[in-house]
Amino acid sequence: MTENFSSIALRVLQVAWTRLGSWWSYANLSAPYWRFYWNDLPGASIMLQGRRIRLEPDKAYLLKPDTAFASFPPQSPKKPAHFYIHFTVESDSFEVADPLYVFPAGDDLKSRIRQIMELCDRGETFKADMTALGLLGGFIASLPVRLPRGNCEPRTMKAFEILNNHCERGISNPELAAKFSMSTNSFLRFFRQSAGTSPQKYLNQIRVERACFMLHCTEKSIKEIADSLGFCDRYHFTKAFSKIRGESPARFRKKIYSNSEK
Repeated sequence: MTENFSSIALRVLQVAWTRLGSWWSYANLSAPYWRFYWNDLPGASIMLQGRRIRLEPDKAYLLKPDTAFASFPPQSPKKPAHFYIHFTVESDSFEVADPLYVFPAGDDLKSRIRQIMELCDRGETFKADMTALGLLGGFIASLPVRLPRGNCEPRTMKAFEILNNHCERGISNPELAAKFSMSTNSFLRFFRQSAGTSPQKYLNQIRVERACFMLHCTEKSIKEIADSLGFCDRYHFTKAFSKIRGESPARFRKKIYSNSEK
């Protein structure tokens, strides 16, 4: 009997709505999380890969993490209600190809979105988040998912799961190898062949992704974030973050705040 390991976590970072005005004009809204958009009126648009895409009320839009796109406000006096969800999908067997997915927004979907908007207005954050999770699950399940190469090996899946669970406190290569009853060198050779990277590089990737969420969604200082993710100090955290993201944590936070959809 083959033993399969899989894990998936759908996490809502922010669910809200706002009235779009001239301020919604940004050159690059790239960030390491998914975005779900729906506008109740036409007028606003985004620019993606050189193509202007108008945000229409009969459509909902799903943007893949780290997708670089520009935003353009409505040109008419009418200000659309802009509903958005920022969220992550954590899974070692989930990968999609396209940066943007467009879905029809029928009466049922619009009704569910307006329900969430009302919950937001009433300050019922937990109910809004849970209702948003239900809405997002259907969209994610309908995406044309492809399995990344190497991730079908059960031991690789299990290794990913262990590394994800040890994000904050870390785990050494010998400790990881022992969980598979392998020598350290044999395990490292196996992991590189199946995952295309080393365990510690993969672990740092996870840490930096979580740091992005904390920089966006919390008021923790960069030092506090570094400490919580197991880095020995702010310097090493900044070095690892900059190597993976191409910018410092401070610059990333400043960019995210200046691009806030609120």
